Amino acid sequence: MKPSKNHKNRKSYNWLLYDLSDKYLIEYIPFYKGVMLDLGCADKPFEEFFTQHVDKYIGVDWTNCLHDSNADIVADLNKELLIESNFADTVVSLNVLEHLYDPQQFLKESYRVLKDDGTIILHIPFQWWVHEAPHDYFRYTPYGLRYLLSEAGYTDIKIQPIAGFFTTILMKINYFSLKAIKGSRFRKKIIRNLLKPFWYINQKLAPILDNLHRGWSLEAQSFFVVAKKKVMKQQDSNKKIISSLTTYGTRINSVDIAINSLLEQEKKADKILLWLAQDEFNFDNIPNRLKKLHDDNLIEIKFCKDIKSYKKLIPTLDLYKDEIIITFDDDMVYNKRLIQKLYEEHLRYPDTIICGRGHKMLFDSKRNLLPYKNWTFESNDFIEDFDIFPTGVCGVLYPPNCFYKDIQNEELFMSLAPNADDIWFKAMTLLNDRKSKILNQDNKEFTKQNLIDDTQENALFLKNKNQGLNDIYLGKISKYYKLNDKIKGDKDA
Repeated sequence: MKPSKNHKNRKSYNWLLYDLSDKYLIEYIPFYKGVMLDLGCADKPFEEFFTQHVDKYIGVDWTNCLHDSNADIVADLNKELLIESNFADTVVSLNVLEHLYDPQQFLKESYRVLKDDGTIILHIPFQWWVHEAPHDYFRYTPYGLRYLLSEAGYTDIKIQPIAGFFTTILMKINYFSLKAIKGSRFRKKIIRNLLKPFWYINQKLAPILDNLHRGWSLEAQSFFVVAKKKVMKQQDSNKKIISSLTTYGTRINSVDIAINSLLEQEKKADKILLWLAQDEFNFDNIPNRLKKLHDDNLIEIKFCKDIKSYKKLIPTLDLYKDEIIITFDDDMVYNKRLIQKLYEEHLRYPDTIICGRGHKMLFDSKRNLLPYKNWTFESNDFIEDFDIFPTGVCGVLYPPNCFYKDIQNEELFMSLAPNADDIWFKAMTLLNDRKSKILNQDNKEFTKQNLIDDTQENALFLKNKNQGLNDIYLGKISKYYKLNDKIKGDKDA
């Protein structure tokens, strides 16, 4: 059923807005569970839809609202809720936040009444006229929403823009034309019937025009928000943290800069491994400052077969497959809190790959993977998902035993993706049903690329991206393992 089927405000001039909302309410079905609180429920138009997916639905609203109310619990959403802590598994609040004069209090209370791992789902208008005056206080940008939710304690905040410039303008025209109808009831009815084809056509046309506008999300009519309440799990002191990296060529002369930034971390790794190709280096031809780090037992330098950039992880798995492994690149100075933040996120998501920076893999309308250059680089999507692509530049934490059995099959990875270890690692986690997640970081603190001087002349990522090699490697691996089938079932990009 359409979630908005029973909504009394769904009309011939505005059904597009409800269809767009329905699309996301259906997409979010996996989040609905247990006890659901509908905060600002009005006359509970979505109750029939939600009750199909939860054990118990409870509507909450106040008596001063300017619409019909059929609340199970009467409460002022600007104040403390008389509901016990850790009560609900899911909170929904649709088109409510703009009507609250103390939105931060509301978000903190919703966080309190949610159970650990509970989900909040919000829908908030952005470009819309004043309504339900005088109780219409705010309009929120995505940045304002993320700030308020973060301050309340929420994590994994995902904000999705709804509609764009053309939908917003044409909807305003529809509402304006409706309000402009004057005269007797009979005359209004006649004019409304004459306008219905116009309303229908522009609601069919608006999404098409929005899709042609590349910056449509900046002109959103509204936003949906999904966020989680995550309480940190107790630290697992039985697992060691292994930092692992490699280097090559002239970068051997500057890799100690990256290593020193790892040695200065607030949370120390139990071991730092530097892997070098045995045909290229030995203890006699590496810089003295590197040898000193090894001799002082600050790092461990090991030599192995030259399997290119794969050296950062593959040989480490031979030694520490049951431990937490964090891979690092050799051309960065790392934020001193990075390991701590990666580890804290690991405690919240112990089975998930955690990265400081990641891309969002995007798909066409038929769910075919788009070329690499069309993905969302340095994504702000902090929800764990299969379509998050970790990039090594800001550290990637791999939990124990997270890879598919072929991870160390040298013949396969050197033939399918010889210069793209990150693509191979992503494929191996996908095949093992492991999601990936980007660190929550509104200010991009941990993705600032503090690159070491004179290290980018032959950077591998530039070659792979500019020459289209990433798409070639993705194609080969996807064909071999049928990876598209794995990701196609996931939600819209």
